[in-house]
Formats: sequence, structure tokens, C-alpha cells
Amino acid sequence: MEGKWIFLSHVLNKNHYSYGDGMRIDINTTNSIENGDTSNNTTLTLPTHFATHIDYPYHFSTTGKKGHEFNPNDFISNKIQLIDKSNIFTANYYFTINDFCNIDFISNTEILILKTGIGKYINEDIYWKANPGICPKLAKYFKSKMPNIRFFGFDSISLTGRKY
Repeated sequence: MEGKWIFLSHVLNKNHYSYGDGMRIDINTTNSIENGDTSNNTTLTLPTHFATHIDYPYHFSTTGKKGHEFNPNDFISNKIQLIDKSNIFTANYYFTINDFCNIDFISNTEILILKTGIGKYINEDIYWKANPGICPKLAKYFKSKMPNIRFFGFDSISLTGRKY
């Protein structure tokens, strides 16, 4: 496979905030060779809105598709567009159509990734207290520019900003 790989996840870290400053990741050693066990084992307990995650359609709609109903191939594509708007980031920024009017959209894009700039604050309060919001009208706007879009990703804990 040719091209540049874009890693969309963070290394799991107990310091990462979850949505609303809720439960954080819990990492526990369950077996240890040093303690005489035959292997080292760890359990992870992850909250729903923690660091890098996917909100499936069911999260916002009782008729939406659930995670187990997707095929892993649904999340693989080489038709990806990355839009970096980190230069305009401020706490509680609200992204609207006006922020994307001058973008040269790639019409066959299947996965759109928005870099808001807040991702670099994943270990700080601002990450969950002042994350940017994304105007709901952008869904139809993006679909009009990229008819094949099927996945929208961003570096924020939620698309609903704290003020909106």
C-alpha cells in the first residue's frame, strides 16, 4: 500500500480526560510473572467518551446502527481528506460553514478528518471543558461537497461544544 499513514489514535493514558470529566481509563495488572504467575496480563476498563473513540449512529438515534453492525472495512479507505483548522482554535470555538467556504474539497472523499487543534490538550482540563462545537448544518454541507463521505473524524472529545 502506497501513501502516508495517518494515525488517528492516542496511546492510552490514565491522564486523558473523558467527556464531562467523567470516568477515566482504568488499567489493572491481573497476572504478573514477577508474582509467580505464568504470564503478564492486564485489564482495561474504558469509558464511552474517552480520548480517541467512535460515536456510532445509535449514540444519537434509537434507529441508528450500532458498533457491532459495522464491518471493519467500513473504517478503511484511501480516499481521505484532512482539513487542518488548528490555526483558528480558541477555547469553545464553534465551527460553521463559513470556516470551510475556502476549502478545496476532494469530491470522492470517503473519510474526512478535521484537526481542530484541541487534540494537543488531551491531558489538560481545556480538552473537556472548552472543546470546540461543530454546527449540525455542516453534515449536509460536507455531504454536498463530498457525496461519498461516510466517516467524519476530529480531534475533540465531542462535536457538541460546552457552550452550545
